[in-house]
Amino acid sequence: MPSRREALFVVAYDVVSDRRRNLLRKTLMRYGNPVQYSVFECWLTPERLAALQTEVRHLLLPAVDSIMYVEFCKGCARATRNLGVAPNRPVLPCYVF
Repeated sequence: MPSRREALFVVAYDVVSDRRRNLLRKTLMRYGNPVQYSVFECWLTPERLAALQTEVRHLLLPAVDSIMYVEFCKGCARATRNLGVAPNRPVLPCYVF
């Protein structure tokens, strides 16, 4: 279950080299779940996002590779839906005060 400090990020990449692509995929597997071949969903705190971005900077070549981090607000994260073989995601808790 995601904590209050975590946000949902969709991370998509395009990497030319098979070696760098495999290293990036292994790295992303430590931070989230694959939903497409080159797309991951990651619940990240600000600290984990910074750590991931630091690792990625050391793996990619910006002249030929690219990566995109898209942050979803809590409401948008709850509203996302999958159809097909994408894995189930954790459901965000609902807090009523």
